[in-house]
Amino acid sequence: MDSEVKEECKTWIYNFTAPESFIELLYNIGFWGQKQPSGRARFKSSEAENPGTLIVRPDSTFTIHPSYVDGLQLQTRVITSLGQDVSLKTSGLIVEVPESFSTSSYRAKLEQISEDLSTLPKGRSAARQFEDIIGDMIRLCFFRSLSNVQPRMRDVTGTTIKDWVASNRATAGFWAIVREKYAATQVIWECKNYEELHADDFQQAAYYMNPQSGRFAIMVCRAATPLPNHVFEHTRKVFAQTKGLLLVLRETDTKTFLRQALNGKQSEYHLQDLFDSTERLIS
Repeated sequence: MDSEVKEECKTWIYNFTAPESFIELLYNIGFWGQKQPSGRARFKSSEAENPGTLIVRPDSTFTIHPSYVDGLQLQTRVITSLGQDVSLKTSGLIVEVPESFSTSSYRAKLEQISEDLSTLPKGRSAARQFEDIIGDMIRLCFFRSLSNVQPRMRDVTGTTIKDWVASNRATAGFWAIVREKYAATQVIWECKNYEELHADDFQQAAYYMNPQSGRFAIMVCRAATPLPNHVFEHTRKVFAQTKGLLLVLRETDTKTFLRQALNGKQSEYHLQDLFDSTERLIS
């Protein structure tokens, strides 16, 4: 990780190479606090209760703020030195990335996708480019649960072409709920490089839903504002026809997924909120 830290933080990190400076940096951003003789920890947020300069001594003890403990899967340990045998995490990585990516290349790709989406013209002439952007977004933002992402999938007769199909192998979380509730072992993604969705867009998506691949599909459009009521009226018709759910995503949702990935966060919670809202609106 040293090379990645140098690349991402090179403009400022060398200003804090002295141990006291680095400790003060993390204290000032609220990441950790200093244990006091009373046993309580002094955090930046409680400066009013602890006036005066922060003094760092050789025997000073610092503790990470409780709000970070769960998210970082931290252990309850006192570390007096950092040898090779010290494990700082219980499982996984603080920043997970797909295979074949480093942290820096993953970030660079996400930034490039975000830029491409912002500058891509709307309309059918750029439909293929929009499909490629959404395919990259699926691979990079949902790699923990969706795999074997394939573009422009034809059925055995060659009469239907799905923009993207991803295998849903999740065992927990949002994608597992979708798999159990709608038998969605395969997730179909349809890409519409325009804002206004039409009845035939929904009919096309409904045609793709079946007991074999599942009764759940996602349609991604370029809308930036809240979806109009007629979208959910069409979604209700799709449900009545297939007993399946069609989830419509706007461009703002796509940007949210990319932004969350850049911040090292998973996008399942945002998807779950959209999923819950849609189910309530069509029920």
